[in-house]
Amino acid sequence: MTHAGFTEVTGWWFGPGEAAGLGTALCWVFTSYCFATAGRQLGAGTVNLIRSGLALPPLLLLAGLLTGSPWPQASSETILWLALSGVVGLAIGDQFLFAALVEIGPRLTVLLMTLAPVFAAILGLAMLGEVITPMGLVGMAITLTGIAWVVAERPTLRVPADGAPSPHLRGVVFALLAAASQGFGVVLAKQGMIGGAEEVAPISAQVVRMLAGLLALLLAWSLFGPRRWMVGARRSGPLRLDRRGWTGMLGGTLLGPVVGVWLSLISVRLLEAGVASTLMAMTPVLVLPFSRWIDRERIGLRAGLGAAIAVAGVAVLALSDSATAPEAATTAVLETP
Repeated sequence: MTHAGFTEVTGWWFGPGEAAGLGTALCWVFTSYCFATAGRQLGAGTVNLIRSGLALPPLLLLAGLLTGSPWPQASSETILWLALSGVVGLAIGDQFLFAALVEIGPRLTVLLMTLAPVFAAILGLAMLGEVITPMGLVGMAITLTGIAWVVAERPTLRVPADGAPSPHLRGVVFALLAAASQGFGVVLAKQGMIGGAEEVAPISAQVVRMLAGLLALLLAWSLFGPRRWMVGARRSGPLRLDRRGWTGMLGGTLLGPVVGVWLSLISVRLLEAGVASTLMAMTPVLVLPFSRWIDRERIGLRAGLGAAIAVAGVAVLALSDSATAPEAATTAVLETP
């Protein structure tokens, strides 16, 4: 087996595809911290809404440059599937994701988000009839083991005596809902990209998804108002961003839906599906030194090993997918913080 940057004979060689894959994972690390900073000031919903609006113009430009048209030439049925994917994966899923970033921080959130491929595989079986191979089941089991090992370490996961969920428990629930929503969004996106008469490029699919997510968020804003759905926002005082918050908002938007998506496309193009997906799933490991440096968290051996086990499970799952359906890697570039 030979492909760009990697051969069975020479072992690992760090080429452009590998650099793009790790760059994508690193973008997700920085994006998580950027949006966590902004989310603590404005709340998850406001951050999600502003992020979607800021990301759409550069995505349109990038799609135009890469495909020749900012909007995909596709049937109304294909557009509908992609739009549903945007509502579920980006509007709802990222709403829970940003809430989890506020409640439990980037390290545990990005670890729990490694469950998104597991949810996608299960939902793909139910909706698209995709077969989960024995190797895929092993990958799911490994991922769940690594995550459960890390999450169970926190004693505050238990519900307090007064019956109110602790912030840690609430954040874990938000992250699990985010992973499930994004997994469901991936399945809907795949149906839209390759399920119709025409195939849609991933970057073009992302444009449709981002626009649909933005419209859904605007509708929620108009129906519920700025405070009733802004999980994590300050409960008193005006909703506003200081300089650090604006830096986080702009930086997260640039590194996530724009640079991160672009690098992931490069990685998927140059590498095999399983290798690219595995490199892009390295975020839980790469986030550890930043958690120690920025959040002053004590990163023990258990946290490090649990993250490594979870990433290994994602690698096994990705490799099993690439062995049966190489085009499945196109969905890996769609879910961005």
